[in-house]
Amino acid sequence: MGIYVVTGAASGIGAAIAKRLAARSHSVVTVDLHNAQIESDLGTPAGRSAALEQVVAAAPGGIDGLAACAGVSGYARPRDLVPRVNFFGVTRLLDGLRQSLAHRAGSAVIINSQSATMQPWSEPHQLAYADALLCDDEAQAVMLAAGQSELEIYAVAKWALGRWMRRTMPSFARLGVRINAIAPGFTRTALTDALLRDPALQSHLRAFVDSIPLGFAAEPDDIADCAEFLFSPQARLMTGAAVFVDGGHDALMRPDAF
Repeated sequence: MGIYVVTGAASGIGAAIAKRLAARSHSVVTVDLHNAQIESDLGTPAGRSAALEQVVAAAPGGIDGLAACAGVSGYARPRDLVPRVNFFGVTRLLDGLRQSLAHRAGSAVIINSQSATMQPWSEPHQLAYADALLCDDEAQAVMLAAGQSELEIYAVAKWALGRWMRRTMPSFARLGVRINAIAPGFTRTALTDALLRDPALQSHLRAFVDSIPLGFAAEPDDIADCAEFLFSPQARLMTGAAVFVDGGHDALMRPDAF
């Protein structure tokens, strides 16, 4: 059986993936701000370093997989949590665990978002924010994040994360490591349920859910199903892929963008 690391494992999609892996008799090292084996703040450089040190100590022979699920919504406060957790909390951890994954020819799954491709994100302020993320300039990205809307600060960071994954994939592949992304659509978690109860957001979000072509939102287990496949030998030729688990929303909104 394998050794897997799951960030954001205390709730939602991360908890579902951690539970699924444990049910398959894998050893699972959980990482989250609270209620995890490794309690660390991936929104800070010190927290990322501490998490990396503890993961390597817990699995000195390497790991078979990493599920990078930690994330916050675009409505998180302070606002700089969004780029710090959703982008740098993923990329810095993946970079730091390259060799741990390579030791066991492991695989990484990033939880991205269907919102990453919702719009072209071609406005100058959006592109500048994305460029700062992709240039690994955390200070500049945090400064530029202040000028984004709640949707932009989240979705553009996820767009940049998908691009980072595809750009970085060859260097992981040379080490025998696969790296893929899952782009969930609206998924029922404690976080999204709270947003649905917000009077300022609920009508917009309910209309969004109602527009899902298959007619229903995802549950965390739906995302865990996909992650389980991407970690499996059956996905051995999949790397650099972004898999949309969104009930058809991406195809509905971008039918010709293929």
